[in-house]
Amino acid sequence: MKSRKIKMIAAGSALMTSLAGLSAMSASAATTVPPLATIAQITQGAPMNMFNPNGLKWGALDEMPLAFPKNTADMSAFFPGLAKSWKITNNGRTVTVFLRPGAKWSNGQPITATDLVTTAACEFAAGWIWWDLGSVKAINQYEVQYTMAPGAKFNIFPFGVLTQTIVPTSQYAPLLPKNVWTLIKQSQYAGTDKAQLALQTKAQADLTLLGKKISAFAPKTDVSSGPFVISGVNPGEAVLVKNPDFYGAANIHVNEVVLRNYTSNQGIWNYMIGGQVNQATSSMPTSIKQRAAQTPGNVYYQVPSYYANSLMFNEHVYPYNVLKVRQALAYMINRNTVQAIGEPVSGSPVKYIDGMTNQQTSDTLTPAEQAQLTLYRYNPAKAAKLLESAGFKKVNGQWELPNGKPWTASLYVNSSYTDWVQGASVVANQMTQFGIKTSPVLIQPAQFATEQSQGKFALSFWTIALGPDVYWAFGRLYGGLDGYNMIGGKLSYTSSVSKGNWVNFPQTVAIPTYGSVQPGPLTNNLAEAMSPTVLHSDTAKLALVSNRYLPAITLWSGMQAGFVNTTNYTDFPLHSSPVMLAGVGFYPPVGFWMLQGYIRPKS
Repeated sequence: MKSRKIKMIAAGSALMTSLAGLSAMSASAATTVPPLATIAQITQGAPMNMFNPNGLKWGALDEMPLAFPKNTADMSAFFPGLAKSWKITNNGRTVTVFLRPGAKWSNGQPITATDLVTTAACEFAAGWIWWDLGSVKAINQYEVQYTMAPGAKFNIFPFGVLTQTIVPTSQYAPLLPKNVWTLIKQSQYAGTDKAQLALQTKAQADLTLLGKKISAFAPKTDVSSGPFVISGVNPGEAVLVKNPDFYGAANIHVNEVVLRNYTSNQGIWNYMIGGQVNQATSSMPTSIKQRAAQTPGNVYYQVPSYYANSLMFNEHVYPYNVLKVRQALAYMINRNTVQAIGEPVSGSPVKYIDGMTNQQTSDTLTPAEQAQLTLYRYNPAKAAKLLESAGFKKVNGQWELPNGKPWTASLYVNSSYTDWVQGASVVANQMTQFGIKTSPVLIQPAQFATEQSQGKFALSFWTIALGPDVYWAFGRLYGGLDGYNMIGGKLSYTSSVSKGNWVNFPQTVAIPTYGSVQPGPLTNNLAEAMSPTVLHSDTAKLALVSNRYLPAITLWSGMQAGFVNTTNYTDFPLHSSPVMLAGVGFYPPVGFWMLQGYIRPKS
C-alpha cells in the first residue's frame, strides 16, 4: 500500500474550479449567446488525463465524482454525483456505492462497477489512495463495495471513497497488467515474512513504474462522465461542448463552456473588471472589488470557506527555534493591519492563533476551551520584554541577537499569490519598524514549493486549514512537513530536512490541563479516532499546543469572494438560494450548479 502522509487533502480540490470570462472568439456560429466561460491554468501539450499533474480534465465539467462534498464540518455530508446513493457500515470501514443505472460516458457506453474497479487500480498505481483503501469489489453492475485496509483506522475513509472521480475502463484498462490486483495486494503486506517482503518490494516497484505509465497516458479523445466534453484546447483556452449522454443533461441549459487560461490573480481581475466574467472567485484588494462592482451586470458574492494564511517558522533555524522569539513576533505583528491590506475582501483577522480558522475554532472548541487560548493582541511593548528576557538587546533602534550580531530577516513568499505578496510586505514593514530589518523575497511558484520543502526558508508564508476537517488543518503543521508519515500502517518520524521535515517542531511539549503531549501522533489520531469524544479531546489539545508554542502565526481566515455577471446568463445561485442554504459553502464548480438546474442564458 502506498504510504499515507499526514497532509491536507483538499476537500473536492479537483472540483473547485473557479469560473470566469466570456470568450467571443470561441463562440460557435450557431450559438446565440456567448459561451459560459471559466478560468483554468492550461499547460500546453498536457494530456486529457486526470492522473497527470497538468492534466486537462476539469471537475464537474468533463469529469464527475461519485458525490459532491458539502463544505461543512460534517465530513459525511454529500450531494449525489455518479452515485445515486451509498451505505456506510462496519463503523465506517465499509462503503457500498450504488451507481445511477442511466449514467453513461460521452461515447454512449454505460458507467458501471467495472469503471470504479479500474479507477481504484489506477489510483493505487498513481499513488492517489490516501484514504487507506484495502479492497474494492463489484457486487453487480451498479453496486461496488469498498473496504478499508486491514488494521487501518481512518475516520474520513468514506470521504475518500465518495470524492473519487471515475475514469473509463475503455481507455484505462489496457494500461493495467492482468495481475494488477495481485500486485496491489502484495504491496500492502504488513508482516515480517522475508519472502512476502521481497514480493512486496517488487510489487511496489512495479506499481511505481505503472503509475508513471498511467500519468503519461495521453488519450486521443475526451471520454467524459460530466455535463461537457472537451472539443479543443490551445495555450489560451479550452472549449467544452454539452455532453448529450450526461445523465443530468436535461438540467444543463448551457451549450458551451470556455476555460480561459490565467497565471495570476491579476489575470482574473482583468476578466472581472473588463466585464468578461460570468463567475469568478479570487482573492482581491478593495480597489479591485470596487472597480469590478462598477462593471455592468456584475454581482458580488461571499460564501464561507475553511482556509487560513500564516507566517510559518522553520525551527531548524535560529532564532526561530526560541519560543519567546515566536511569541514576541505574535505580539509585535498587527494582524488587523496585515489582513486589511493582504486580504481585505475575502479575509478576516484570525481571533485565536490555534492552527485553525475562526470558523473551525467556533465549531470545535467549547467556550471554556477557547478561554484557555492566548489572544496575542497587538502589544509591541510586551514583545520587547519577551525578547529582552531571552537575551536580545535593542541598540540604536535595532534588535541584536544575544551574541551581539544584528538580527535581520528575509520573508519568503510565493510570487503568484498577490494576497501573500501584499501581506508579506506589511509583515516585513512591521518587523523593520520594530527593529528587525526584514525584506520580503518573492519566489516563483515551482521554486517556492521546492525550496520551502528543502528547509531553505527560515520565515515564509504558508496556507493552513485548507478544508473543514481539523485533521487537514493540524496536518499542515504537524504532519509530513514536520517529519510524520504513515508508512506500512505505522506512524514514522524523521528529524531530517532532506527527508521532508522543514518545520522541526518539538516532538513533545507540555500544555495546561493535559500535561505532556506529542503533536504528531495526536494529529494522526485525528484521522483515526472513531469516537467523537476522542476527536474533540485531541482537537482541544492541538489547539492549545498551537496557541502556546506557535509553529506558525495565523494572520487571517479566508472567505470565498467573487463576482457573477448577469449580462448574458441568469439564475446564478447566490446567498439565499436553497442549495446555498443547504450547506454548500463554496461557489464552484459550475457543473454542479448546472446539475441542480441553475445558470441559464437570457432569452
